[in-house]
Amino acid sequence: MHHARDSFAALAATLTGQPGPDRHGSRWREDGQFEVTGIVTDARRAAPGGIVRITADGELWTAEIAEPEGPAGDVLEVGAEVTLTGKRSANAEEMAMRAGTVEINGRRYVVDPALA
Repeated sequence: MHHARDSFAALAATLTGQPGPDRHGSRWREDGQFEVTGIVTDARRAAPGGIVRITADGELWTAEIAEPEGPAGDVLEVGAEVTLTGKRSANAEEMAMRAGTVEINGRRYVVDPALA
């Protein structure tokens, strides 16, 4: 079972460049980049990272984002179209990912270099 505190520790680790508890664990696939494009339905800070929810092809996706207070966080507004790249959850039934990049309004932001 995955705990919220592990997610937050992992997000903090990405900000410091240190490996977190999930970095090489089974929660996130390590076999390539995942990309999803959709419309932001919710974006919020959840210390030390953030959570972005988007609707893509009728599905609701949740993405952990390591830099919610940086440039990408400043432009993530409800209704905006975004493309997120990173690692998808290892659970194929879970519509979740950890974002490495956020592309919005033609500009690409690297929010986790390890996943970019």
